[in-house]
Amino acid sequence: MKSKKRQNKKQRHAIKRKQRKKQLSRKKQLKQGSKQTLNHPNNIVGYGNADLSKYEGMLAATTTGEHFQPVRLHYTVPDTKRLIAIFDRLKCIDYDKSQKRWVWLLSDEAKDLKFKKLPPEFDDEQVIIIGEFLIKDKQEVVLNLRSHERALIAIEFFDQHIPRDVAKLTDMTTINRLFNIPEMANLVPLDNVFNKYQLTVTDPDKMIKDMEAIAERASNQMESITMLNDYLAKREKQPEPIMEKRPLYFYEDGISSIKLQLKIHHIVSMKHWTGNTDYTTMDAIREMSVE
Repeated sequence: MKSKKRQNKKQRHAIKRKQRKKQLSRKKQLKQGSKQTLNHPNNIVGYGNADLSKYEGMLAATTTGEHFQPVRLHYTVPDTKRLIAIFDRLKCIDYDKSQKRWVWLLSDEAKDLKFKKLPPEFDDEQVIIIGEFLIKDKQEVVLNLRSHERALIAIEFFDQHIPRDVAKLTDMTTINRLFNIPEMANLVPLDNVFNKYQLTVTDPDKMIKDMEAIAERASNQMESITMLNDYLAKREKQPEPIMEKRPLYFYEDGISSIKLQLKIHHIVSMKHWTGNTDYTTMDAIREMSVE
C-alpha cells in the first residue's frame, strides 16, 4: 500500500515537473523577443534568416497554413480586471511582459483547434501564437490575428470561454490586401499593421438610410430606381479601402455572415494580388450570386 502511495506521489511530482518545464520553456521563448514564435515573420514561413528579396513574388502565409491577412476583433470590456482574471485561468493564454499583451497559444484548451496545417516539427513545448489581446483603453480590448481563418476560430472559441458580460464582440477591422514575404517581415509587431494604413469606418446602417432618403426624394418609382442605381454606381467606383472597420452582429446572426464578409474580402484581395486592381466588392458579390 505504501509502495503504491509512493509511486502515485512520484507520478504527481513528475507531472508537476513536466508542467513547470513547459511553462519555463514558454516564458523563455516569449522573453527572447518572440523569435521562436509567430511574432517573427521569417519563422512563420520557415525561411529562418535567409535573404527574403527572392521571395517578393510569393504570398506570405502563417505557420498554420493560411494567407497572411490580419484581422482585428474589437471587444467592449466594462471591467478589464474580470477579463484578466479569466486570462489567468486559461492555460492557453500567457502574458508577454515585453509587449504588454496576452498571447493566445496553440496549446491546452486550444490544442485541438483545427487549422490548415501545422509545422512538421511542432510539439508540446514549441510556442505558436495564434492571436494577441491588447488593452486599448478602459473599456476596449482588441484581439489581433494573422488570418481570416484564425479570426473565425477565435470568435467562436472565446465566446465559449469568456462570458459576454465580461467581453462583448462589437466590431472587426480587416486589412483588405495580401502581402509578400518581405513585406510581412517588416510588419513586426503585428499591432503595427493596424497603424500603417488609413482606417475607413463602414456603417451599413448609413447606407440603408441614404437609400431610404433617395427613395423619399423621388417623385415616382421609375425616378427612384434611376436615382438608386446612380447612387450604387458611384459607390461601386470608389476605391476599395485597404483597412476597414465595420460592426459585427455575431450574437444576432451567428458566424455565417462574418464568414461571408471575410470570403468577399479575400476574393477581392486575391484579384488585386494577381493584378486586377479594378475588381471591387460588388464584382465579387455579383460573381458569387451567379454561382
